[in-house]
Amino acid sequence: MVAWRITKPDGRRRRVALNVAAQLFLVGWVLLMVNGWVFYYSWPVDLTEDERFTLPPETITLLESLETPVEVVIPFRFGSDLKGVLERKVFQRASRVLLEMERVSPANLRVVKQLEVGADPDEWQLVQAEYKLESINRIYLITPDRREVLAPSDLAVFRSVDELALGEQTELIAENVVEALTVALRRVVQAERPQILITQGHGEMPIEAMSVFARDIAERGFDVRPINLREVQQIPEETDLLVIACHGTQQGFDGFGRDVVSILESFVERGGALFMTLPFDRPTGLEECLSKHGIDVLPGDVARVGVDNKGLKRANRGFTTPFFNKEHPITRRFEAGKDQAHFYVSRALDGSADTLLMTGEDCWLETTTTLRRDAAEQTGPFRIAMASKGDQSRIVVFGPVFVTLDKHYSGVARQTLLNSIFWLTHQETLSAGSLASETTRRIQLNDKTQSAFFWTCIFVVPGCSILAGLLAAWFRRR
Repeated sequence: MVAWRITKPDGRRRRVALNVAAQLFLVGWVLLMVNGWVFYYSWPVDLTEDERFTLPPETITLLESLETPVEVVIPFRFGSDLKGVLERKVFQRASRVLLEMERVSPANLRVVKQLEVGADPDEWQLVQAEYKLESINRIYLITPDRREVLAPSDLAVFRSVDELALGEQTELIAENVVEALTVALRRVVQAERPQILITQGHGEMPIEAMSVFARDIAERGFDVRPINLREVQQIPEETDLLVIACHGTQQGFDGFGRDVVSILESFVERGGALFMTLPFDRPTGLEECLSKHGIDVLPGDVARVGVDNKGLKRANRGFTTPFFNKEHPITRRFEAGKDQAHFYVSRALDGSADTLLMTGEDCWLETTTTLRRDAAEQTGPFRIAMASKGDQSRIVVFGPVFVTLDKHYSGVARQTLLNSIFWLTHQETLSAGSLASETTRRIQLNDKTQSAFFWTCIFVVPGCSILAGLLAAWFRRR
């Protein structure tokens, strides 16, 4: 019997080999499944000493103190391009934060529906009708009498391809998901709706042409209405903010007469707030009033030499603002060099009021109809947005003519306008960038790098481990 075991070990070796192969297969399969699952699915665990990535105390306090239950509906359908991928990731992060908020205070906040619109059109129609939803790729925070709407650009700062910045790719610069959701919760439970009047009747930009801007501020809890200054003797006492969007030559803005100027000056003197965009080539009649509050309108418009769509350098009125005032509540969330606001056609400003936005040094002030840089013309940088704060009154003036127009109302320019609205209505604590919680910054991998990380996690690292084990076993047998 002993001799047989010595002379015929094939059966025992075969069993050992099969056992080793089975164990290696099982270990490889477990490593493959675990790595694949972890690569695509993750959960947050805050291991920082100061709990930096946990819901801030002010958010938890707000959730626990809500007197009105808030329902959350998230309809989405993102594109397959890079911008759509980035926006989907931001929404996934927001969804996780909302679920954590629901866990903290289930009686006050409830995520009732996350719906991919294209997957079930019939269900989308039912949800749309039930909650009166107008757009997709939005987060709706709904109470019985109020609602707040968050777009991807409210949750993060993106840098997108723009006709004024050729060659740029879409990037996710920074996230502020927890902060934006906290701000939206504060707004949706506000007791009163501040009233905003948009002037009409003197060739101002029609509300239909800036419908996105009007809807944006209405969705943020404001009561938005038009007012024809030709038909009133004074601005109503309950008005919190007056918006004057001068459109320029196309609509024939004819300026304000002495009677209207007196109405507007009286409104500002009694503590009213004024937001104004300037016309392209004519006075408004309010220059003297603005000058009293430290905002002077310079003659001419901003021009620079840029690259057109054909790659040719030529003088144009499009430019990018490299400067943001980090000291002012309206613009302190932005960073020069990372955030860029693109504008087309702008007046230049000066004076003692606070600067919000400024052009680069490559611009000049064009004072003639010929778009050509002359030695006598003033060179940049120029202020193109300023804010004035009196004892009670507040004024924000934007030089860019078309900033509220639907076509140009996007990105950093959009967020700057929204922050201006909040500041003017004394709600700067409700604007994004106002909380003390840190902004999440992340590295975004392109498809090639992400694929390399995937295959490294799935095969390379486990394969090296298995190979090292086999080599160790082989050396022992020697």
